[in-house]
Amino acid sequence: MDGKAAEARYEEARAFLTMRVAKDGTSSVQVEGVQPRRVPLLPRVVRDIRFEFDDAAHGFLPAHDIADLRTENGLLKGTATGVDPYMERYAVDVDGSAVKTIRLRLKVSAGGGAQFYWITQQSPGWAEDKAVHFPIIADNQFHEYVLSVGKHPLWNGQRITTIRLDPTGGAQGATFEVDWIRGE
Repeated sequence: MDGKAAEARYEEARAFLTMRVAKDGTSSVQVEGVQPRRVPLLPRVVRDIRFEFDDAAHGFLPAHDIADLRTENGLLKGTATGVDPYMERYAVDVDGSAVKTIRLRLKVSAGGGAQFYWITQQSPGWAEDKAVHFPIIADNQFHEYVLSVGKHPLWNGQRITTIRLDPTGGAQGATFEVDWIRGE
């Protein structure tokens, strides 16, 4: 980029290149080595919680304190940039009564706990009463976590519309990798 200092950021999950250039004067931008790819702006509605990250982020977006969310080698990867990193997947339409557990395979480099949140038709906002907190093993190895959501009164019998994963709470700079997330 020519001219005054500019900032650029690429978001792999959405295939967006955003840049901030000086407000005054002329700027010139040249992008090389880019291959266009089609990415839907809105994720398709899913009726099953089954995310295998073999080829895409499947609608998961870095909502807070996450940088470089991307898929690589069949994994969803990112870095925590603050103490409250989380990613969201909206456009979910799942009967909570049909899902008893959430299973996920996760690797983290630091942190002591993670959280799984959800939003329902009846309660359309994030809240601690719609969350499962769970300890994580931060040893840079994959571990499978099983979250019992089926008996939770704000899950069972509810229409789940959005889910959220906080992969590594309180560990700024931690890296994480998600192999899969499955509702069973």
